[in-house]
Amino acid sequence: MIIRKKLHITGLTVPEMVVATSILAIFLVLALGTIIPAFKISRRAEENIAAQREVILAFDRLIAEMGMLDRATVSTAPNTLSFLSDEIYSGPNATIAGADLVDLHLETDVSWNKYVILRHRDNNLYRREFDYQHGRQIFQVDPSKLTTWADGPGIAEKIFAKNVELFEAEEAGLTRVYLKIRSVFRDGKKPEACQLTLQIQMRGSR
Repeated sequence: MIIRKKLHITGLTVPEMVVATSILAIFLVLALGTIIPAFKISRRAEENIAAQREVILAFDRLIAEMGMLDRATVSTAPNTLSFLSDEIYSGPNATIAGADLVDLHLETDVSWNKYVILRHRDNNLYRREFDYQHGRQIFQVDPSKLTTWADGPGIAEKIFAKNVELFEAEEAGLTRVYLKIRSVFRDGKKPEACQLTLQIQMRGSR
């Protein structure tokens, strides 16, 4: 005699479905609760790195251009820095008016080619360049006229560093310049550990 057994598969009842759905929902909420904070932390870390990169790159370029220059070429004003450079000038801006320069009665073995003016405004650090026609003689931009040339209309400029919250320049002694720069997040929040202070020791000439 052969005995046959039938296997019956039954579905979940409505109460069981409700319980199963509730448990699944709880797991989803817990999973999202873990993923979203992790995403926020990752995004904040990326913003921190990006903000710090702006500062570091700006300082690297300043060191490369100013590290071997005459301290006498430097003049400062609030949020503004100016110095001579022997790099080739190819911009459209005319020479700074002689009445706004100070003759220091100094001469070096370097032929200067341009003035560089860095100006902080609108959360950016802007760079303007002007033709220089005094060769080896050192004419400094009059500090009282520096912001006039840094902010004057109709003068070509470019962004030197973005998202800069603070820029300070201070002349120190005969050979040093202190610089401080702090950048900000692109969404306007202040990042952590994103301020650098630099002392540029000048050596007279390149």
